[in-house]
Amino acid sequence: MQLTWARGYIEVMEPRSAEGEVSVWAPSAVFSLGSLVATAVVFFLPETTNKNMPQGINDEEKDNDC
Repeated sequence: MQLTWARGYIEVMEPRSAEGEVSVWAPSAVFSLGSLVATAVVFFLPETTNKNMPQGINDEEKDNDC
C-alpha cells in the first residue's frame, strides 16, 4: 500500500498486484490472518480463574521473596 499527497490530504492508493490489477481480497486477508493469529496466541496464556492476582509491585516482591 502506498500513501501519496493529493490535494492537501493523504490518499491511500489501491493495492495492486505485479500485473497491475487491483487486489480486492488482500486487505481482508491480512486482517483475517491477524485475528486468527491473535486467537491462537490467546490459548497459550495462563489460566487465572480463582487465583489471587498481585495488586502492585509490593505484592509481587512478597510472592517471589526477592
